[in-house]
Formats: sequence, C-alpha cells, structure tokens
Amino acid sequence: MEEIIRAQGGSSQTSRDAGYAIEILSLFAFYHNESVMEEMFKRAAENQVERNDFPEHALQDSLADGSTVTYQLLKVDDDGMWDPEPFRAGISTLLSFSLIKRDQRARFFSMHVLVHSWAQNRLSDPGRQRRLRIARCLVSKSIVWEFLSDDYTYRRKLLPHVEACQRHTVTSDIDDSEECEQAENYALVLFEAGQWEEARKLRAQVMETRQRVSGQEHPDTLASMTNLASTYGNQGRWQEAEELEVQVMETRQRVLGREHPDTLTIMANLAWTWRSQGSNNKALLLMQTCAELRKQKLGMDHPHTILSVEATEEWVSEI
Repeated sequence: MEEIIRAQGGSSQTSRDAGYAIEILSLFAFYHNESVMEEMFKRAAENQVERNDFPEHALQDSLADGSTVTYQLLKVDDDGMWDPEPFRAGISTLLSFSLIKRDQRARFFSMHVLVHSWAQNRLSDPGRQRRLRIARCLVSKSIVWEFLSDDYTYRRKLLPHVEACQRHTVTSDIDDSEECEQAENYALVLFEAGQWEEARKLRAQVMETRQRVSGQEHPDTLASMTNLASTYGNQGRWQEAEELEVQVMETRQRVLGREHPDTLTIMANLAWTWRSQGSNNKALLLMQTCAELRKQKLGMDHPHTILSVEATEEWVSEI
C-alpha cells in the first residue's frame, strides 16, 4: 500500500503529500483508531514554539531516513501559528485511498481496526519504536497545565489516545526529565478522568525519578510530590497525602520562605487534608494562617485569597 501511495506522486508536490500521508498513518497507528484530532497537532506545534522545548531526539528519530516530514507536519509561521497545510495535504491523500474517515466538520479522523492494525504492523521494529516515541511526545506536548474550560474539554477528548500510547509502551521506566514531563502530562489526563490508580502509578514514578536525579529540594521534585499527594487525597489515602504535604510545606518554608505563593498553596492543601481526616481545629488554624498571609502577599481580591477566606469563614461557622 505504501508503494501504491508513493507511486501516485507524479509531481514533487504530490510526492511530498504522499510522504505526509505515510507519516500521519504511522503516527495514527499508535493512537486510538477513532477520534484522532487535528487539534492535537496544532497544540503540539504551537506549544513547542512557545516553550521552545520539543525534545530534539524525537525529531531526530523522524529524520533517520533523511526526510523532514515530521518537521513539516509541525511547521509554524513567524508568529508561532501552526501551518496546517502539510497535515491536511497528507490527510487528503489518506482519504483518497479510503484509509481513514473524517467527521462532517473535519475535526476528527478514524481508521478501521484492520487498517489501524496494519498501519502499525507494516513498520519494522526500529521504525515502530521511532514512531511510537514521536507519537507519545506529540500527545504530551499538546497538553498544557492550564485549566480553562477548553483545556479540560481537550484533555477529556485526549484520554483514549493517552491510554493507547500507554498500552503500546513496552517499558514503564521513567529515567530522565523528558520522560518525567511526559508521565506528568499523561497523569494529568488520567487524573481528571478519575483514573486515580493509573495516575498514582505514574506520579509515584515521577517523584522517585526526580528525587534521585534533581534532589529532594528541587522545585520539580516538590511539584511531583504535591501532585502525588493530590492523587492520594482523591483515593482517600489521607495519611499518605499528609506525609507528602508536610514534607513539601516544610521544605518550601525553608527554601522559599513562609510567604511564597507556592508555600501558601501547599499550606492550603494540607489544611484541606487535615479537615478530611477530621482534624478540624488544626485545619482551621492552618487555613487562617494561610488566609492572612495571602491577604498580605497577594491582596484581598486575589482568587487564592478569596478561596482561603471563604474556607475559613465556612469552617468557623461549623464549629
């Protein structure tokens, strides 16, 4: 089939479109066979420009055959906006061979399960590993830690593709900062979908790796401990959540200072954990302290200050 697609390339442009089609097919093979989004490519392309951190090894993998196909699929203009033309040209080629289908608004694409299986099986072992790394990386880079309605909606739609990437991954080892970021991004999607245990496993691995590589007091290590504590809380594992939050709070107080916003955030989290454990007086005192410090540091109108004040008033009224 690949030879047939390439054979249609009478002109240089048609040949390029065929190359885009084959690359897209190879990436789609590692996602769920339904509801693959153009938005995923757009977000990954624009996020990697904004953060300037798309891992070079992933793009180098795509260049092993001397092509620049992945670069073209993630191409952006001078303003950092994604250029969809290479992606859409490849999609049009795949549609012309009925290898994929699209919905009426051309926002979601699907593949028959047999085509989906063939698209992966046609790859050599090295080629399969290269495309899987790129596919995983692309999904991860499309995720941002922002929490507007559109962000939540996008991550919900991304869930089946995160799950598919996880199923295709042979090893679950997390060894470096790039893999930590990827695991944290995947865990966020799983966490918001209520898959607490799957999120916990990833976050525990991330924490252990960052403690080993970056040290106990590194901001990324403390953030990973906070995320794991949040997962424990959603699982009702309050003692384990408390232990992590106390460690993070004490470290941030020592390293950043008592009034730093990050210190105040973990202080509020710990207060909520104590309240969930039934330690209402201890929780109230800590939340009152947090509210006062936030008034001084952030101002009365800051959303975090308002949340702390409202929690304090509600807890006082219940005593």
